[in-house]
Amino acid sequence: MNKKVAVGVAGGVVVVAAVLAALGFQGRALVVGMDLGTTYSTAAYRRGHEGVRVVVNGGVDGRATASVIALAPATGEFVVGRAAAAVAARHPWAAVFDAKRVLGRRSDGAGAGGGAGRQGGRLVRHRVGMRNAFGKVVSGAAALARCHACEPEVAFLVAAPAGGARGRLASRCLDAGSLVPAAELGAVSPAAAAAVAAGGAAAVAPAYLFVTPTAAGCMVVETLMAALAAEVGHRQFSSAVVTIPADFSAASRQCTVDAYARAGITARRVLHEPAAAAMAYGLHVRPAVKHVLVFDMGGGTLDVSVLFMQPAAITVIGAAGDGHLGGQDVDDCLADVLAGQAAAAGVAPAACGDPDADADATGSAPPAGGAAQNAGAASAGGGLRGVAERVKIAFGNASVSEVTWHCNTDSGTTFSSVVTRQQFYAGCDALFTRVMAPVTEALDAANVAASEVDEIVLIGGSSRLTRVQELLAAHFARRLHWTIDPDLAVAYGAASVID
Repeated sequence: MNKKVAVGVAGGVVVVAAVLAALGFQGRALVVGMDLGTTYSTAAYRRGHEGVRVVVNGGVDGRATASVIALAPATGEFVVGRAAAAVAARHPWAAVFDAKRVLGRRSDGAGAGGGAGRQGGRLVRHRVGMRNAFGKVVSGAAALARCHACEPEVAFLVAAPAGGARGRLASRCLDAGSLVPAAELGAVSPAAAAAVAAGGAAAVAPAYLFVTPTAAGCMVVETLMAALAAEVGHRQFSSAVVTIPADFSAASRQCTVDAYARAGITARRVLHEPAAAAMAYGLHVRPAVKHVLVFDMGGGTLDVSVLFMQPAAITVIGAAGDGHLGGQDVDDCLADVLAGQAAAAGVAPAACGDPDADADATGSAPPAGGAAQNAGAASAGGGLRGVAERVKIAFGNASVSEVTWHCNTDSGTTFSSVVTRQQFYAGCDALFTRVMAPVTEALDAANVAASEVDEIVLIGGSSRLTRVQELLAAHFARRLHWTIDPDLAVAYGAASVID
């Protein structure tokens, strides 16, 4: 090579390197793992030969971002995470939560199962979005004419202030034509107008948005991407290893991939969540490990998977679950225990308000087992349910035998009482008994005995519950893996992937 040319090329490389360095690029490709969860969503990354790091979302969310989006009443702009959960607690019609439960559902399946009952009738047919039987978006008159199975995608009806939700984030994630003035709602969608009428005063707004679960997921992914860019110092990434539940349908899988795509992220690989959790602990590279049970108890559901580990593949050979057993159910049960104590003391449970509700809504860390999930109820974060959640978290410390709790009454006085661990366990015994049923069913489906399970991995915030761990330890008589935060393990494992 000509000496002058060589010098010029070298000089150009130096200039490019300097520019990239100024932008924060460190010359090592990122492996990004993302977990778009029902209750919390997380992102992790690995750079070069460095270890995996879980992304910290600045502000109040920390390393786990609440999977809630909401329109802030003051600005009409979307907020995501704990800020959205705080809005949802006071204005449920302004928020979208539990989106993953109905991801991939279309029209006829909008009102059945999947937590739809908690939405207060707000699940309707999207006026524009159309998907085929595999969940793929279909557009154009000719394509729609050929697609006999195409149906409108299910959407959340969100009350929007006039002129709101028109920012960059909304335009990137929302389907075109999603914003509808209230006066036109009846003509556009009679079902949506009926849902508004049933919602009463809480649903009154000058305009409404049709927000699909895919669009909601996109906004959460955008938030995770922004946090990742802030942490690594650049945005030189456009793909990620993404995770889905083992029982997701083809439509739900496609809608998950679409949510990432709308946010500008290509799914370089799609992993089942239990497989990612096993990889987080390196169990896929341990020759002696053949059978792994992954116990996933989150805010609203319990899923159990039995994995068969091979050098080149991880296969789900047995699965079972309970779609109505999670942290929010424990909160409800414990709230009943506390209500009994209040009633015995002559205090009406309905008059007992959570004294820490306002502070908790903007707290610095998400509590285990379903704060975002609980945000869906109008009383979430307040009342005895909010108190119960804090009591439950306190009992997460195995050394705590009793907890003093208090509430503010309507008369302006404060009521205090003490609940013991024994009272907690006894009052929720029927609920805890249900925990082991999916474990037995998953083992039976896999034709694997408890003694043949080599490792047990816990994921989901509610797997931290001491009583749950006691039951699992007694059944398997072996150590449980939960040294990696159960809310973060799936994203951690996804970022561990080596292509």
